[in-house]
Amino acid sequence: MDCVQPLTGSMTGLLIPGTVKIMENVKSVSAGTTYTLAVRNDNTLWAWSSNGQGQLGDGTQAVSRKPVKIMDDVESASAMSGLSAAVKTDGSLWVWDNWYAIGADEAYVSRSLRQKR
Repeated sequence: MDCVQPLTGSMTGLLIPGTVKIMENVKSVSAGTTYTLAVRNDNTLWAWSSNGQGQLGDGTQAVSRKPVKIMDDVESASAMSGLSAAVKTDGSLWVWDNWYAIGADEAYVSRSLRQKR
């Protein structure tokens, strides 16, 4: 792991590139434009970072600086520009964000709801 020393003086508070261990036992990860999803070996789905479009799937639009558990029994997940999707171990597809089209009729649902398809 890279060690990053904090800056002093007028440079304090700037972001400094480096590597950070986020979690262990991860079998897959998907990075969206401003957030990340990770599926752990126990098939739990975790998300963190920006959440302005409800893309984390925790029912809020609050930024999460630490991973939050979103759901159980997940085989894989994908983070896109603001839309998130997960395939559960039973084969069902779940999608969420703040606004997304559901089905062929293009009906819209709001507020970070997870929808089984």
